[in-house]
Amino acid sequence: MRFEVSRVLDAIEERLSIDPVLAGAILNVGEVLFAVELDGGRPAYLPRVGTVIDALAKELGDAAAPVYGIVDRALLSSLELTSNEKMVLRRWADDGLVEVIADVDPLQRMAELAQVTGLPVVSRAPVPGDGRWLAPMPGAVGVVVVERRAAVGGALRPTPDRPIWRCPDGETVLVPLQLDGVPCCPRHSRPLVSEGTQLPAMALTAWVGGVARQRFAVTEGNPVSVGRSPGEGVMLGPWLNDESLQWISRVHVDLTFTGGQLAVVDRSTNGTALLDEQGQRIELTRDESRVVAEKETVELYRGVYVARPGWRPREAVTSVGVMAEAPTVALRLPQL
Repeated sequence: MRFEVSRVLDAIEERLSIDPVLAGAILNVGEVLFAVELDGGRPAYLPRVGTVIDALAKELGDAAAPVYGIVDRALLSSLELTSNEKMVLRRWADDGLVEVIADVDPLQRMAELAQVTGLPVVSRAPVPGDGRWLAPMPGAVGVVVVERRAAVGGALRPTPDRPIWRCPDGETVLVPLQLDGVPCCPRHSRPLVSEGTQLPAMALTAWVGGVARQRFAVTEGNPVSVGRSPGEGVMLGPWLNDESLQWISRVHVDLTFTGGQLAVVDRSTNGTALLDEQGQRIELTRDESRVVAEKETVELYRGVYVARPGWRPREAVTSVGVMAEAPTVALRLPQL
């Protein structure tokens, strides 16, 4: 069972990011791991976070979308968690995969993050503000998320001219905590120092065989290669079948983001296409560059796509999720 739990925690780790460009929603890790009413399992159970991540993936229609997790600093030494769970939480914090907060109301911090980033918030408790609020609930066959409040107004995703902040303790902070109008570190409550501005970026999702496999960002001035096995970039090889392995080149396309426009350059041997909303194809020739319009999708091969968040192929299927390896004795469906 310990091995299975470790595999679940590793799978959860792959779905964590405090990059607002990549994240699909904001989640209070502490609230979820204590929410025994979701599954009837252990009172404090870190893998429970995976059940909410899986439910969120179904709601968003994107199994590759990471969550922006916040963790109260007290949890890193909580006696209610196992030593392994605390070690994992500390690793996530040290690796910058979750945001550690101290002396801050998690609900207020989530509301602040939602206002700045435009991301939905996942919480069982009501969240202040007018952003989208999703509540995890026990369902007939597992955890589901229910929309409690639709987004009101026009909360924006991060803008190109937002600063990069650094805490005096050395941590980089993309979304500072505002204390009396002063940008501060959420973990140490210390004023931050500006270190330039964040580069404009766009999030994209790689789809293979009807499953969202990876979400990644293309930053202005930093092209990203996508293919079977690029030296650096997005490697699709592990998810390809025999036919697509033969068709898709090692470096199939390069993606660039400049002046707010996404562009694709065909680097392949066998060709690349752009698909519009109606499924009409625009074939690209080798080394041809073309702007990818808002409603267009890059097709590397039949069933292999790169698209903006929110797009789904017709053949989309439900992913097995991060809880596929969860030990069943630790999670019990509550009586509805």
